[in-house]
This record gives sequence, C-alpha cells and structure tokens, in this order.
Amino acid sequence: MRLEGKIAAITGGGSGIGRACALAFAREGADVAIGDLDPERAAGVADEVRALGRRALDMPIDVTEQDDLDRFVDGVVSDLGGLTVWVGSAGVSIGAMFLDHTREDWRRLMDLNLDAVVFSAQTAARRMVTDGTGSIINIASIYGGRAVSERIAYCTSKAAVIMATQVMAVELAEHGVRANSIGPGYTDTPLFRGAREEGNEAIAPLMLRVPAGRLGTPEEIAAAAVFLASDESSFVTGHCLFADGGWLVNGNW
Repeated sequence: MRLEGKIAAITGGGSGIGRACALAFAREGADVAIGDLDPERAAGVADEVRALGRRALDMPIDVTEQDDLDRFVDGVVSDLGGLTVWVGSAGVSIGAMFLDHTREDWRRLMDLNLDAVVFSAQTAARRMVTDGTGSIINIASIYGGRAVSERIAYCTSKAAVIMATQVMAVELAEHGVRANSIGPGYTDTPLFRGAREEGNEAIAPLMLRVPAGRLGTPEEIAAAAVFLASDESSFVTGHCLFADGGWLVNGNW
C-alpha cells in the first residue's frame, strides 16, 4: 500500500483522469474526496472508492468559485481528517484558430484551466503548510510543451500550469509541500473524445505522431499520479512528468 494513511482530494474527479486517480489512490490505501461539477458523477466515484474499502467524500463544486473550493477543502479536513494529496484535474478544451478566437472563449478557458488550477492548489496548500507536508499534482498536457494549431488558448493554459506549478514548488519546499504536474498525451478520456469530435479529427493521423502507436489510458496517467503522491517521490518537486507514449520528443512528424 503505497499511499497508506494519505488523504487525497481531486477536482474533476467524477470522470476521466480524475476518476482513474481516485480509484488508483484508493487501491493504494488512500482515503479520497471527489469534487466535481456533476454531483451524480462525484457520488458514483465515491461509491467506487468505498467499494475498495476506503473512506470517501463527494461534493459538487465549481472550481472557478472560491467559496466552493473553501467548502471542499474544509469538508475534506473535517470529514476525512486531513489533506495530504491534491490533484487539480478539472479542465476544458476549446478549439479555434488564432484569428478567429473570441475573447469570451479565451477567458472561459483560462478561468477553468489556469486560474482555477492555481487558486484551488493555493487553497489546498494553505492547509498543507499548517501540517508541514503535502503533495500537489496539477494535470497539464503535452500541449503545454508544444504549439498545436487551433489550440492557442489550451496550449497557453497548459504551459502556464506547468510554470505555475514550478513556482509553487519553489515557494512551498521550505514548508514540506511538493508540487508537480503531469502532462498526459493523447488519452482515452471524455475530454479527448469531445475535442476530437469538435475538430473533426480522425484518430489515425494523430496516432502517427505517437511512437507508442496508441492512446494512453486514464489508468496509466493515474499510475504517474500515484508515484507523485507517494513517498517514493519525496525528492521530486517542480517536475512535469510527461506520460505521452513518446509524443513530445518525437521529431519524426
């Protein structure tokens, strides 16, 4: 049990990578709180965590609302007894060419993908600092490491998440709190499927760019999160772990 005694909270925990992290953490011995905009999805994942023999809390939250973040962290501490792992997994993708991108869509994406990630991590970190321990894990993307057409807002937000997490790591180290990010590659999640349908992109051309030749699974991304949440990574902070089947380093485009 690599996470025995840990208490984890996950935003966007009702589906995709967030759900996979919740279940992987539970299998490794952690109690888990699931925050999600959809209360039914959050409750469903909490039931799955309990079925694995761990305590769970589910709460409907809007990560762009500070009151919801405060309520979530307070609920985790009061119901589960503390907070040692935070996963910022909520996010959205909007596809548009630079010349056509609207200010409204830009602001909506940044509000969720960047502002909410930073201030939700801040809310969690303030609690962790008082305890002198904690691991923050923010979900970034391979698109934070390379420019991709029709994704100017998404690429910018994820690159900013990587940098913001590095700054968190520098400032929080003296308090015993680590901060890392994960950069998933093409992963079989509802967000990826929705973005692909929105852009009318066929899967085959995308897979030509992945040396591994396939989509990743949410469980593979969750395995990276387990490592970053565990004491095995106690000297790892400020790092972005790209789990992408070799996409980012592939020069054979």
